[in-house]
Amino acid sequence: MSTITTRTTSTPNSKTAAFPRTPEAHQRTAVEGDTKEVVLNGARILMRFTDGRWWNVRVSNA
Repeated sequence: MSTITTRTTSTPNSKTAAFPRTPEAHQRTAVEGDTKEVVLNGARILMRFTDGRWWNVRVSNA
């Protein structure tokens, strides 16, 4: 009889790009034409909500 051993390791990846979560008290449904600006990994990203999605409008250095 053979034994199979499986070992899984999990390493947190601090280099994964992610937008910070908005505090629950300030969340609201986005409406057509809303804009937001986010700084991520040294880039300033201007986004606009159109057709039910957030679109990157402009990316520049932060």
